[in-house]
Amino acid sequence: MELNHLRCFFEVARAGSFTAAAKNLHTSQSALSKAVALLEDREGIKLLERSKKGVVLTPLGQEVFDQCNVIFNNVQEIQDRVRGATYKCEGFLSFGSSDHLARYILVDKLKDFREKYPKVVPSVFVGAPNEILEKILKNELEFGLSLSRVNMPGIEYKRLTPFELCLVASTRLHKQITSQDFNEFGIIGSISREFQRHPSYKVFEFLKSSPKINFESNSQELQKRLCLAGEGCVLLAKFMVEEELREKILKEIPLPKPLLADLFLMKRKQHVFTRPAQKFVEEVVSKIKG
Repeated sequence: MELNHLRCFFEVARAGSFTAAAKNLHTSQSALSKAVALLEDREGIKLLERSKKGVVLTPLGQEVFDQCNVIFNNVQEIQDRVRGATYKCEGFLSFGSSDHLARYILVDKLKDFREKYPKVVPSVFVGAPNEILEKILKNELEFGLSLSRVNMPGIEYKRLTPFELCLVASTRLHKQITSQDFNEFGIIGSISREFQRHPSYKVFEFLKSSPKINFESNSQELQKRLCLAGEGCVLLAKFMVEEELREKILKEIPLPKPLLADLFLMKRKQHVFTRPAQKFVEEVVSKIKG
């Protein structure tokens, strides 16, 4: 097996098309196509499904790609150590995040990271956890960050810091809001069909209550805006509403005990991070405090 042909396959799979890989490697599309075809023909295997939209890995191709990811990242690190080179960090940083984490947690951290590593180009996909996971499995994203965990084959999770959740309502509903008002106002929650259990059920259990559901949305930001408009109570990460609580636009409804949600890092099993992703996880993600 020619290592150069294997490298060509790896770069095409990582880029998602022969055209994009050829541009990244400053070579011709025909040369890459020939190298990958020779690899498949000589080994009697099929690694890629080709189409006008790009390439898709076959099941065997996914296994080979995962092993290549380990091999070529290790080779690059060995080369840098032998040459006494500094640990370079450049290229794309492709990851996914839920909307509220991106807006309230990541903006300043991304800015600081870019100042330290100016040759890194952050590429952040903002979406629901299931959307992020689908892109991770397609090699379009290296990892994802979410306060929700969705079980999906081929994905592994790392539990990070816990964040405090709080139940809030607009002060326009009532100046003194208590848990007794919960049923009266109703709840704004996540779309229950997308999860095994509605997230607000935890609060229902705490308060031994079954309030009506006024609105459902997969956007936590929209849930917050509806709450501010006086459309019901909502359970949110406290970092989302700290400013509104200080300004007394929102009022926190006391709970019998603290309610926490873990931050999860989601990645494909056996995936080895590129250097931008490795550095971002080490220096930013792992140091996020709840």
